[in-house]
Amino acid sequence: MTATSRAVGRAPRSRPRRGSASRLAGADRVATAVAVCAALGLVVVCVYAQTSRFDFVGLDDYSVVVEPPQINQGITWEGLGWAFTTTQPDWQPLTLISHMLSFSLFGDDAGGHHLPNIALHALNAVLLFLALRALTGELWPCALAAALFAVHPLRAESVAWVTERKDTLSGAFWMLTMLAYAGYAKRPTIGRYALVFVALACGLMSKPMLVTLPAVLLLLDLWPLARWNAVAPGEVAQRSLGRLVLEKLPLLPLVLVAVGTTFTTLAQSGGLKSLESFPLGWRIAMPPLAYVTYLLQTVWPTGLAVIYPHPALIGTSIGSSAWQALGAALLLLAITGLCLRAWRTRPYLLVGWLWFLVTLLPVIGVVQVGSQWHADRFTYTPSIGLAIMLAWSLRDLVVARPEWRTAVGTASLGALAALAILSWRQIATWRDTITLFAHAAAATPNNFSAHAVLGGALIDVGDLEGARRELDLALAIRPTEPFAHERLGSLFEEQGDENSAARSYEEALRLNPKSSWRSRRQLFAMRLADGRIEEAAALLEGPDAAAAVTAEMRLNLGAVLLEKGRYADAVAQLQDAAVLAPSSGTIRNVLGLALAGAGRYREAEAEFVRALAIRPGDAQAEENLRLVRERMGTQ
Repeated sequence: MTATSRAVGRAPRSRPRRGSASRLAGADRVATAVAVCAALGLVVVCVYAQTSRFDFVGLDDYSVVVEPPQINQGITWEGLGWAFTTTQPDWQPLTLISHMLSFSLFGDDAGGHHLPNIALHALNAVLLFLALRALTGELWPCALAAALFAVHPLRAESVAWVTERKDTLSGAFWMLTMLAYAGYAKRPTIGRYALVFVALACGLMSKPMLVTLPAVLLLLDLWPLARWNAVAPGEVAQRSLGRLVLEKLPLLPLVLVAVGTTFTTLAQSGGLKSLESFPLGWRIAMPPLAYVTYLLQTVWPTGLAVIYPHPALIGTSIGSSAWQALGAALLLLAITGLCLRAWRTRPYLLVGWLWFLVTLLPVIGVVQVGSQWHADRFTYTPSIGLAIMLAWSLRDLVVARPEWRTAVGTASLGALAALAILSWRQIATWRDTITLFAHAAAATPNNFSAHAVLGGALIDVGDLEGARRELDLALAIRPTEPFAHERLGSLFEEQGDENSAARSYEEALRLNPKSSWRSRRQLFAMRLADGRIEEAAALLEGPDAAAAVTAEMRLNLGAVLLEKGRYADAVAQLQDAAVLAPSSGTIRNVLGLALAGAGRYREAEAEFVRALAIRPGDAQAEENLRLVRERMGTQ
C-alpha cells in the first residue's frame, strides 16, 4: 500500500488546539462547580424543609421577634429608624430589618419565618464553597468542607431557631467578606478593599461575633494565600507579618464599635454576669472544657440540647472540675503543638485550628453571658476551621495514597449521610417549645432552665399539673432561678391565687430585676387593677425597668391618673408613652385630654391634630379637638 493510499484510507488525526483544550477543561470545572453548588443548596433544603411547619419557640422568639410592634408591623420607616437605634437584644439592625421583612412577606405565620433561615444557610454553604475555592483554587476539599458545614447537627440551632437569624445572616456576610478578600489578595486595590470593609460592616450589624474575622483574614494570609513572606505560584508580592497586620487596621474601628456596643448593651440589660455570680476560678476553668466539648460534639454530635446549664449554677464545686479543666488544657496544648510542628508541610492544620480557637474567644466563657456554658449556635463559623483541617487532610491522604481514593470518597459520603440523618433528628426537636425543652431536659442532667421553660410552656397549653411538676423540678435544682419563680407566678394566676402569684413575681424581680420582664409587667397590671397606683408607677421607673416598660403600660397608668384628676402626672406618663409609640393615635388623643385637664389647651389642640393625622376621621379625636377649640375660643 502506498503512502497516498494510506493517506486516503485513514485521515490523519487532528490535534485540538491548546486553547480549545483549556477552554473545555475550564468549562468542565465550571460545570462541576455549579453542580456542587446546586447539591449543597439542595441538601440544606431537604434537611431543613421540615422547619417550614414549625412554630415559634418560647426562647426569645416572642420577646425579640413576634411581640415588638416595630417588627411585627413589617417594613416601616419608623421600624427602620428603630432598628438602627435600639440595642435590644443587641445592636443588630440588619437582623431586625430581616425580621421586619419576614412579617411583611409572611405575617405571623411561623413557618414562613423559618424559610429565610433555610435560604440563608443554603446560601452560606454555597458561598463557603466558592470562597474556599477562590482562596485555594481546589474543588473537592472545598466541597467537602462546605458540605460538613452545611449538614452537621451543630448547625440545627442556628437555622431552626427563628431568633438566630443573626447567625445565618451574619454568616452570609462572613462568607462574602472571605470571597471579597480572596479577590483583594489576588489584585489589591482600594475598591476591592472597600468590598471587604462593607461586607464586614454588614456582618457586624447582623451579629457582633464577627469581631474575630480580621484575625481570620490574617490566618488566610498564612494559608492558602501564602502572603507571609512566602514564595508561591502567582503571588503578588512578598509581605511581612507587620505589613499584613497594618493592612487590617482600617477594619479595627468596626470591631471596636461592635465590641463597645455589645458590652454596653449587656451591662445595661443584666446579661453580663458579675464575678460574684461566676467567680474567676470558673472563668479560668470553663474555656478549655468548652473547647474540648465543642471538639467532642463535632466528632460525635449526640446529646445536643438547646441549653447547657453552667456547672456553677447547679451546685458543682470548682474543685471537682479543676482536674478536668487541666486535662482539657493539656489536650488543647498538645493539638496546638502538633499543628505547629506540621505547619511547613500541612499549614492548613495550623490555620484551621487557630480559626477554631480564635473565633470562639468571644463566647468561650471568660466573659460570662447568660446561664449557659456553651451553646451549639456558637459553632456556626468556628466549625469551618475544623472542616478545613479534615478536608485537606483527606486531600493529602488521597494524594499520598491514590489507591485509597475510592475508599476515602465512599467514607466521606457515608459520614455526610450520617450527619444529615442526625441533623434531621436534631432539627425535629425544634418543632415547638414543649418538644424542644422536653428534649433538653432529657438530654442533659440537672437542666433547671429546660424544666423552667417547659413548665411555662405547659401552662400555656393548660397542663397546670405538668407545669407545676416541671417548675418544682427546676426550683429543686436551683432555688434561686428567676424564670422558674416568674412562671410559677403565672401558674398561680391561672389558678386564681393572686397573692401567691404576686409573691412569686416579686421574688423573680428581686433575683433578676433587669431581665424578669414578665414579672414586672404582670405585677404592674395587678397593682394598677388593685388601685395601688404609686406601687404600679414605681415599677416603671429606674434603669432596671427600662427594657421591660411598654407604651401600653404607660398609657394605662396615664389613663388611670387622668381619671383620678392627677393631670400633671398623667401628662408625664403619656408623654413617655408617646416617645415609645409615636405613631399611636390613641396615646396622642389621651395625652390631649390630660393636657386639656391641666389647662394646657394649645398643647392639647396640637395632640388632637396629631391623633387625626395618624387616624383621619377618628370621631373621638375630632370631638375632643372641637371641644378644646371651643374652650380656647378659636372656633
